[in-house]
Amino acid sequence: MNNYISFKDDFMADLTLEELKEYKEIKRKYDIIFKQWEEQLEIKQKEPGLPINVRNLKEHELAKWTKINDDMLEETLLFYEKVQERRFTEIIKTVGIEKFFKDRIKSAEEAIKKIEEEKESPTRIYTDYALNSIIDNYKEVIKTSKEVLDKLQSIDSNNIQDLSFSEVSLSFSELLDAINIKSSSIEGKEEIELLNSIIPQNYIIPNNRLINKMVKGVVPYNEEFELRINKEAAKKKILTKVSLNFNYDDENIQIYDKDKRFTPYDRTVHNAVCSLFEAGNTNFTPDQVYRAMNGLDDQQYVSPQSVGAITRSLDKQRQIYAKVDYTNEAKAYRKDVRSCIVEDHILSAKKITLEAGGHKVTGYKLNNKPILYEYAQLTGQVLTVPSKLLNTKDVIRSTEDVIIIREYLIRRIEVMKKNKAQSNRILLERVYEELNEPEPTKETSRKVRNIIDALLKKYVTEKYIKDYKYFKEGRAFKGIEIFY
Repeated sequence: MNNYISFKDDFMADLTLEELKEYKEIKRKYDIIFKQWEEQLEIKQKEPGLPINVRNLKEHELAKWTKINDDMLEETLLFYEKVQERRFTEIIKTVGIEKFFKDRIKSAEEAIKKIEEEKESPTRIYTDYALNSIIDNYKEVIKTSKEVLDKLQSIDSNNIQDLSFSEVSLSFSELLDAINIKSSSIEGKEEIELLNSIIPQNYIIPNNRLINKMVKGVVPYNEEFELRINKEAAKKKILTKVSLNFNYDDENIQIYDKDKRFTPYDRTVHNAVCSLFEAGNTNFTPDQVYRAMNGLDDQQYVSPQSVGAITRSLDKQRQIYAKVDYTNEAKAYRKDVRSCIVEDHILSAKKITLEAGGHKVTGYKLNNKPILYEYAQLTGQVLTVPSKLLNTKDVIRSTEDVIIIREYLIRRIEVMKKNKAQSNRILLERVYEELNEPEPTKETSRKVRNIIDALLKKYVTEKYIKDYKYFKEGRAFKGIEIFY
């Protein structure tokens, strides 16, 4: 895959002496770590030097091996990004800003064409999923480059000269910041406010039938839907009227996803925003949302990929308009109620330019309390857990799947603890549904169980639960029993 990602460059070709030294140091560091790990294996390799067969590893050995691999990947990616930063800066100094981004678009379009041809090849070695993921990355490159070129059009020639590196030396990332600053100041449309981030100590989870049905795609869009709130066994139905609509009026809100439904990942992003809001923040950045989702402080690095995924989710939620008429639900508890309706965008927030630490960054300003949180509060259906439960980076990397599974486990465990009548069993099929994998492959099933193991073992260590065990149906794993 590196042939696609490298934009025709040999990554090692023009490393500086310092970069080459750093690269060799990373390699040497992990050679030593892997050697130490191999020496501690209970079953030694018959022939030293041969690749390890991970299928023969004990559970704790595999967990250690996975963590070392993840750490090595993360460190290598950070190094790669630093090198690319240096390369891009040097190219822009040589060819100028406009040509650099036009060349980026051309290279990405050529790469997509090459991958499309590869998809038709009978001898290809990569799956459609892998190739489509790379195509999506290139499309993001094209989109970002076009946005920068559009911004350059709104800056006069003197300002473009300022950004051409002829007199001032900026890094690639500083250049993008500078373009955004100049463009915003010309447009004069955005507010500039000071961003003071209060780190949430608690994580807020609105947990009711509406949200649970929304993430499963049960609640339709652009039509009124009657959602039954009480149990099916109850004689009298209690119905809440819900309507979800996409807002196309705001030209500043872009649709990023073909699938626009409110997903389990969107739910975790939404809950992180609720947590930031409850901690006292009305202004926030995608980086801060990511950290709130993962129980981190304000120092941890957030990758551009994670920032992009969260930005797309935030913008999607700014576009969905929700109206919830829960009059019947309220009347079930209070007879004097006449009407109870809440309506707003799922996230009523404005995209603004914020000043933080002397730099301008893109952020969001909440206009109101998130509506799904407000509705859950009004009906007493909010879970609150310590944010530290989300910080699992010492046992597993926070991929999108890990983030979704982790919140689902916490949600289920909290419900068990608060309601003793609830089953202490979690069905694996429900976890697969959260991941939109209703019929998982053996590989996916094994991956999901490994994630669950890593998370629940940590929760046992931290005394959040006492223990857990899998139960089967026949020879197949059916679910997890939680002991708390």
